[in-house]
Amino acid sequence: MTQVHKDFGSSSDTYSSSQGNENVSDGDVLVCSDGVVGFLFEAWPVAVTATRGSFHTLSSHPKDIKDAKPCHAAGYEEARKVALSLSRALRKEDWEA
Repeated sequence: MTQVHKDFGSSSDTYSSSQGNENVSDGDVLVCSDGVVGFLFEAWPVAVTATRGSFHTLSSHPKDIKDAKPCHAAGYEEARKVALSLSRALRKEDWEA
């Protein structure tokens, strides 16, 4: 089940804190103090918000990425819901029309 983590600070701090942290799992949502919301895609925090800070971005929807796990698509969708609930602008993804 996807967890939402709000306690790591900026996107830079959150990136560092998510690495090797046994409390943060693949697909978990990450909410940062600098306005970034994203999710953990394997070892990489990925932004779903227009503001991406230190996070990465994706070139396609997680469900379309070879070898992506179901938790990645679930994390992406949950992160978007969380971002909208916090009135954060979503990224316009390259694959969206």
